[in-house]
Amino acid sequence: MVLFFWGLGTIQAQKKQEVFFLKNNGKHVNSKDSADFIRVIEEPDSGTTDFIFAEQYVNGKVKTRGFVSKFDPVFVYEGQLLKYRENGSKESLTIYSKGEPIGKGYCFFNDGKIKSIMNYDSVSTFFPKSMPYNFQMTPYRLEYYADSLGAVLVRDGKGYFKEHSKRSNGEELVEEGGYVDGLKEGLWTEKNASGTYWYKEKFLRGAFISGESFKDGQFYIYSVENEVPAFKGGIERFYRYLSKKVRYPADAYRAKISGKVFLSFVVEKDGSLTEVNVDRGVSTSIDQEAVRVLKQSPNWVPGKQHGLPVRVKYNIPISFSLN
Repeated sequence: MVLFFWGLGTIQAQKKQEVFFLKNNGKHVNSKDSADFIRVIEEPDSGTTDFIFAEQYVNGKVKTRGFVSKFDPVFVYEGQLLKYRENGSKESLTIYSKGEPIGKGYCFFNDGKIKSIMNYDSVSTFFPKSMPYNFQMTPYRLEYYADSLGAVLVRDGKGYFKEHSKRSNGEELVEEGGYVDGLKEGLWTEKNASGTYWYKEKFLRGAFISGESFKDGQFYIYSVENEVPAFKGGIERFYRYLSKKVRYPADAYRAKISGKVFLSFVVEKDGSLTEVNVDRGVSTSIDQEAVRVLKQSPNWVPGKQHGLPVRVKYNIPISFSLN
């Protein structure tokens, strides 16, 4: 009998499982040797309907433990979700209902002490029913936040937040701003030490009002804090593009093969599509056709963060129907 050891228990092979090998960027690979972590989806226990969701680092330590009611094409988390760092320390605890976080969530320092407490309940009660089109709401109220030295900067939802972080290139950033009733209030800023990058944003009880940013000598003024990438003309126009371009593979048509191909790709800063991958396929020829038409897609409108174009990973299904 084969056993998967996860530190918090074992996953036994007699139960039906799906095992995936993944890189940190979410890309699926074919073997454990080339993976950054392993994901196992196990059928529900007797008397329950939620699948067991478990991830493990290649060093054998637990990465994630929880439950999902659905996992294809997206995860719908249920109940408690625990995340761990590669060194084994607990990173966060969040409770979900139908894929949405509820109640209080916690983030932890390496030593196990609480770094922050977020309250996901009743956020909407802070806002009027009618808001402008560009309205974006903070998804939680921050009840508590402590810095790495142990100083409590936000308590009972009130205080002045300041956090130092590093980008992947080692560049240091400082983000700061005030909280009232657990929501961002007033002027918020982030900047690097050299002054080549910064943003300034205004908030009213957690609602984003306006922002301006600067990077590489270019100024940006924006009315939406974060924008997802989009096909020009909208998703319906994108599917019309697909319907015109897709050629049903002859071998799949003769064999009466149909289904949905789930793909992932990256929308680059210039709107071009790269890193097109099949996350779950139907057949070789159908998968190849889905990749072909996606690679030939016109450029999208890129995603933006703080007014700046950013690379964004995107997922989409393409249906092949004999009807």
